[in-house]
Amino acid sequence: MLLVWSYVLDENPVMWLLLFCLKSKIRIYLLLFWVVSTFASIFFVIWINQAQNQKVSTITRKFFHIIINAVFIPGIIYDLELLHLASGITLTVFIVLEMYRVLDVYIIGPAINNAFQIFLDEKDSGVLILTHIYLLIGCSCPLWLYPYSLTKGYHICLLSGIISVGFGDTAAALGGSLFGKHFWKNSKKTFEGTACAIVSQLACCYLFLSVGHTFSLWNILLVTTSIILTSLLEATTS
Repeated sequence: MLLVWSYVLDENPVMWLLLFCLKSKIRIYLLLFWVVSTFASIFFVIWINQAQNQKVSTITRKFFHIIINAVFIPGIIYDLELLHLASGITLTVFIVLEMYRVLDVYIIGPAINNAFQIFLDEKDSGVLILTHIYLLIGCSCPLWLYPYSLTKGYHICLLSGIISVGFGDTAAALGGSLFGKHFWKNSKKTFEGTACAIVSQLACCYLFLSVGHTFSLWNILLVTTSIILTSLLEATTS
């Protein structure tokens, strides 16, 4: 693998990565913050496994949504290149760790499997546990697909994954758990949760738009319509 990257980069990939990470003070601060966030997630998993013996609630699982919000938002605002690289590396690590878990690799596989069990719900009832991978992909896809330009500043499109998954899904879970009384047909999801998702996403969008872009009627209509449609789709699917 190192030989392949040496050929692609035409230089030592380890030195290239080191110089890339140390390119600016903001980049170093971001990396330190992300390392702290990673350890916070690990300690949270350990603490939850020690504190209780039954499956955690939906609200508890949203801790990881808060962490990914804290990672992606400053990354998009301050250093898109670093976030782009880090998200790809993290996805690779997640896939490798899931392979270790499925193959029950000595020590590592059982440790990961035991740590995950308390966080699983009906969506992870099969052989593979993919919720954390879906969360990362959902937040990263706009960054991977959108042809951003560092000279133009960040675009609301880059934040669409975070707004939808990081904020909208979290608000829906919290709102549904705390205030939900009226359920969608043949679903465990509530009207109140969907309303919370829509309101939170609209608030986030207009906040980000106000500091990153000028408003236009088309922006407002497009963002509002997209949020309502995606929230309704999420509410009516399992």
